[in-house]
Amino acid sequence: MKRAVPWVAVLSVCGWVRTGMLAHPGHDPGNAPVPTEVVAVVFSDFHEPACGKVNRLLDQLAEARHLQLQRVFKHAPVKVEAWPAHEAVQAAGAQGRFLGMHDALFQRERAGGDTLETIARELGLDVERFARDLKEHRFETGVRRDLVEARAIGVTTVPTVFLNGVRLDGIEQLTQYVEKAGKPAAEGK
Repeated sequence: MKRAVPWVAVLSVCGWVRTGMLAHPGHDPGNAPVPTEVVAVVFSDFHEPACGKVNRLLDQLAEARHLQLQRVFKHAPVKVEAWPAHEAVQAAGAQGRFLGMHDALFQRERAGGDTLETIARELGLDVERFARDLKEHRFETGVRRDLVEARAIGVTTVPTVFLNGVRLDGIEQLTQYVEKAGKPAAEGK
């Protein structure tokens, strides 16, 4: 059952326009509900350097406004070369290491093939299972589903971040938003 996500005043005072998209409550990779005030739905691509900056900016926002912020990662590979990395993060998630693979992929730009297996080994994954999952494209459907969702709501650039429905296209908009939200109320006017 979905529950309503509260709109947070700090998000509406920053002057950004809400879209019709309402983010669903966040879930951790184990599918357990996570208490949250703000849900950041992030359409991202592991092969786009700007996408690697999103988590740092979201951390800054959460810290500046003392928010419980939940991130929901959505696959939005721009080029076909990025697909293996997106499937790899799902394969790692099936072994309980989604975040480890996610972070490692952003630290190693354009990871593919042997690099993916090296990361899997470093994370302590069952590398045979991981390689088999990638070879059989076990998680292609999940990546494709996120990409279809991105297209359906008009995502044309990565990263695109929705903060409780407030849409921020590209790293520049997100950076401006975080900077504005981080200012004390007297400065932000």
